[in-house]
Order: sequence, then C-alpha cells, then structure tokens
Amino acid sequence: MKNLSTFPMKSFRSFVLTIVVTTLLFEKTSAQSVENQLSQARSYETAGQVAKAKDAYRAIWKGQPKSPEAPAALLAHARLEEAANDYLAAYRNLERLVDKYPNSKDFNAALEGMFRIASKFLEGEKLKLLGVPSIPSMGKAAEMFDKIVAVGPFNPIAPAAQFNAGLAYEKARRYPEAIAAYQKVSDNYPGSEYAPDALYQSAYVLMLQTKAAAYDQTTTKKALNAFQEFVITYPNHPKTPQALKNISDLGNRLVKGALSIAEFYEAHGNISAAIASYEKVVDDNPGTEEARLATERLAVLRQKHSEESSGNQKRIIRPSDLVPKLPKIRLPFSGQKDGENVKEAVSQPEERIEKRSKKEGSSKKQSPSVGTLDRDHTAQNFADPGPKIRADTKKALNPIPAPSASPEVKPQQR
Repeated sequence: MKNLSTFPMKSFRSFVLTIVVTTLLFEKTSAQSVENQLSQARSYETAGQVAKAKDAYRAIWKGQPKSPEAPAALLAHARLEEAANDYLAAYRNLERLVDKYPNSKDFNAALEGMFRIASKFLEGEKLKLLGVPSIPSMGKAAEMFDKIVAVGPFNPIAPAAQFNAGLAYEKARRYPEAIAAYQKVSDNYPGSEYAPDALYQSAYVLMLQTKAAAYDQTTTKKALNAFQEFVITYPNHPKTPQALKNISDLGNRLVKGALSIAEFYEAHGNISAAIASYEKVVDDNPGTEEARLATERLAVLRQKHSEESSGNQKRIIRPSDLVPKLPKIRLPFSGQKDGENVKEAVSQPEERIEKRSKKEGSSKKQSPSVGTLDRDHTAQNFADPGPKIRADTKKALNPIPAPSASPEVKPQQR
C-alpha cells in the first residue's frame, strides 16, 4: 500500500474536482427533471386532463419535497381539489404548504385559499361522510379560521379570520369560545374594520346567555356593560341604535330579575330577605311598574313581619289552656232498632266528678249523670261524637287522679 504522502497531489485534486462536477451535473439534471415534471403537470391541467395533472403534481410534492417546485405543486394540487368541490382535501394540501414552507412565495396564496374554504363551511357547506354530504359543521369552520390566525397572525387576512372564528363558534352555540374569539379581535386588531363588529357581537352573545339565567343576573350585567362600552366607543356606528335598544331591554330584565328574586324569597318564607329585596327594587328603579308592585308587597310583608315579631315576644295564656285534655268517649254501634233506648254509659272519671259535685251540695235537685245521654235519645246518628265532659274549670286546675273504689254516697240532709 502506497503512503498517502507519496500520492500525487495533482491526482487528488482531479479526483475531488470530478466528484464536485458530477454532483452539480446531477443536481442540475434533477432540477431540470422537476421543472419538466411541473411543466408537464401544468400542460395536463391546461388540456383538461385533471387526473393526470393531479398525479403529476402529487409526484412532485411527495417525491421531491425539498425541491423549490414542491410548494407550487401543492398549491396547484389544492386548486384542482377545490375545483372538484373536495374542500377538505384542498384545505389539507394548503395546510401542508403553510406548515412546511412558511417562507415560500406561495404562502399568502395558500392562506387565502384556506380562508376561502373555511368561509364555505361557515356559510353552511356540509362535511362529506364516505363521499356523501352529511351535516354542516360550524366547529370545523372555527377550527380552520383558528389555524389561519395561528400560522399567519400578522397577515392582512388575520383580523377577518379571527372575527369569522367568533361567528363560527357563535353559530355552534359555543358561546364562551365565541366571546373569547371576539375579544381577541378587539385586543389584537383594535384598528381593524372588524373591531367594532367584534365588540358588538361579544355583547350580543352575552345577551343570548341571559335568557337562561332566571335569578343570576351576572351575565345580564356583563352584556349591559358591553353594549354601553360599544355605544361610548362607536357612537356613530350603524349598529348603535340597536345597541341602545338592547341596553333598555337589558335594564328592564335586570329590574324584573330583581323582582323575581324578592318573590322567590317570599315564596320560600324568608320574609326578611324578601323585604330587603323589595326595598332594593324600589330604591333602584323609582317610578317603574316593578317598583309599584314591590311597594305593595312591602306593605303586606312588613305588617306580617311585625305581627310575627310581637307574637314571639308575648303569648296570652287562656284558662282553657290549663284544663286537662281528657279522652272523648264514643259509644260503639249497638245495632239497636229505631225507637229503643240506649243504655246509660258513664265513664269512671265522669262518676268521680258527679259524686264530688253532690258532696259539695252544688245541686239540691238530683240531675242526670254528667256525661250520660238523654234517655229519649236514640242511636240513629252514627256520626255522634260521643258525650262531652263538662268539668268545673276552677276545680280542674290539677289533673284528675286515677279512679279508685267508689265511696258510699250519703244522701244530703234537707
């Protein structure tokens, strides 16, 4: 093996030069080949041979992704897909272009194509399921517009894309995301032509959400503040008259909401909270119908509250409260025929009361036993509540003791 130091320098230089020239010639040939492929693909497109043109464009951006012609091939391929109404395929090719070739001269054209396709979905273009149109997708439209803003935030088309993202979320009833998208227009592009409409739409979406809030008026206040900000910021805008009407409606809704809260407290027995809520309605909204209704309810509730307060402090004790509650005695149905007398029935407590009465000489003439039925009365009324115990309340302050053996009753001396 020869030493490298003995290898002729002239031969080494010739070897290196040969490699460089061969590489340059290959690259030139390869570049000419890609250029020829692109030219051939365009010829197919011009001749109306769409399928051959698509295949040729695909061969370039897939087979030679690092070639300068790859972005142009992607853009052309997307254009053919869009012309065939295959919008999702076209959008994907444009998305590949802006992701892989952000410095390409075709970047802005790709963003415009993405915006155009996203707008079709915003207008109601239906997604295809297995090649068959299914349903419109506002969520897909919002996703597309978000992508445009993400890859080209400083592009002239970005403010419109950001506003349309808010519209797509609004149509999809994804209200928090819609408000966030509109707010980004105001924050990031305050000088754009879309800033006033974005502020109005964010207030409008807040107003849509107030219909679901029966007692929580937080969203209503936010919508009211947003419309007021719009009117102050853009007093001469074409939507200002409608914003003023919305402010009036929201103000009335706030009053009715406050009245509903007071009525809620009243219905659930929280009188103190109801009174405080009615007072707030009257103080904050003088001269309104709600204030008049609140005043009427206040008069009733204040009187009721006063009566309850005085009743808790002082309770009147009546003599009847001291009388022991003895059980009522009912006669069972005896099945006697009409006209037959009912046998005398006296309970032991009643006998005790009667004998005590005789001892004290409360009656000189013997009277019928207390608690007995009239002997001429018959058992025809089945709903008869039974005999009532008539006791002397002055003697009945202490409970009646349990009955014992009846003592012998001595006749009274005349």
